Amino acid sequence: MRFLLVHKDRVKDARELVDGLGITDAEVLPIGSDNAPTDAVRLRLAVAPPGSSVACIGANRKFQKALAEMATVAIGPCVSTVVGGRVALTEWLCPGGPAQAPGKPADEMNAAVQSVTAGTLVLAAGALNEANNIDAVRHAFVARSARGLAKLAASGSGGLPLADFFQAEQVQFANSGQVRVEVEVFRCGALVATTTTEFHLKQGERTTPERAPRIYFCTVDIQARTYVLVLRCAPHPTASFKVSVYLP
Repeated sequence: MRFLLVHKDRVKDARELVDGLGITDAEVLPIGSDNAPTDAVRLRLAVAPPGSSVACIGANRKFQKALAEMATVAIGPCVSTVVGGRVALTEWLCPGGPAQAPGKPADEMNAAVQSVTAGTLVLAAGALNEANNIDAVRHAFVARSARGLAKLAASGSGGLPLADFFQAEQVQFANSGQVRVEVEVFRCGALVATTTTEFHLKQGERTTPERAPRIYFCTVDIQARTYVLVLRCAPHPTASFKVSVYLP
């Protein structure tokens, strides 16, 4: 496992680098202008798998020294900016050459659904019709999102708010926006639930729709079971929409 400790002002650049390289197992941890790792960062690194390593972007020298004294993970490159440190960071992230690219968005999402043997991760009708129109630079985001949604469907959020749950999965969650989704849920031909939601996972702002994908989802409780419904995985939508979900 690789960890990127990134100054909060450079997190976007770091995520763009990681996703552009097709890396899905590197965790970006924001830091401030502190002179030492926060308790949250220390705790995360303390439970890192054996063999993990960490790199820094924008950390000051006192921070780097304090990090080295922790001795819980191997220390990789420490650079001031993503642009200036791109070569060193790329070599650290891809020591054996370019990483294997994530699968197509529709494939990643379908694989996530199949991985939840309880059948509680369900796609709405047409949810993936435009998924493969998402720009390749965002495929790693979709892969992480698919895994996070599968984890949520299989075992819940562990009591965490959804924003915190998905942050741990390296995905940005939003509970509101300008797009609202109306949802009808059917089982055996009968309407069993209706709801509206604005919940979505997101990456990309002020760019093309293909580079600003949104994954809309919601949860519903039916007959003592909680289902995670993936409503749409596609480039940024232009308007609110309505979907139907058919439970198995």
